[in-house]
Amino acid sequence: MWLLLMMNVVFGQEVAEEPTQTLVQSPQTSAFQVGVEPRVFVSFGGMSGVSISSVNGGFVGLEAAVSRVNGNRLVGLSGDVLWDSGLGGVSATMGPRVGLLMAALDGGVSVRQDFDGTLEVGSQLRAICNLGVGSFYYRAGFWPNADELSTVHQLGISIKFPQQLGYKPRTGEG
Repeated sequence: MWLLLMMNVVFGQEVAEEPTQTLVQSPQTSAFQVGVEPRVFVSFGGMSGVSISSVNGGFVGLEAAVSRVNGNRLVGLSGDVLWDSGLGGVSATMGPRVGLLMAALDGGVSVRQDFDGTLEVGSQLRAICNLGVGSFYYRAGFWPNADELSTVHQLGISIKFPQQLGYKPRTGEG
C-alpha cells in the first residue's frame, strides 16, 4: 500500500512540474454585461384616428419624442401637431412622457386654432399602449376658456420610427 502511495506522489510531482499553457484574454473585451445601460431614443412618425366630442370628426398628424430608456422604464419629452376635422383647425401639444415600454402617459400644454383665427390654450393627457413601431392611444383634451369643444376625446393609432442615439454596433474586435 505504501508503494502505491509513493507512486502517486512521484507521478503527481511529475505532472505538476511539466510546463503549463496559459490563456491570455484581453481585459477590454467582456463576453457579456449584467444589467442594462440606459439608452436614448428619438422617434418620429404619423398618427391618425377619430375625435369624439359634441362635433365628431377625424384627425391626422405628426409626432416626435425623445425618451431615455432604462430597462423597461422610460422618461422623455413628446410633441405633436395634428389637423382635426371636428375642430376644423390645427392643434399642437408639447410635454413630458413617463411610463414603461408597453404603457406610457404623456401630455402637456396644448395650443389649438380653428381656421376662423381664434387661438386657444389648454392641456391634453394621453394613455398609450406601445407595440414597438405602432401604438394605440386614448387622449383627452381640455380647453377651459373655449366656447365650443371645451373637451375632446380621441382614439388613435400612431406609427413611429425609433432611432437610438449614439448606437455603435459590435465589431467583434478587441
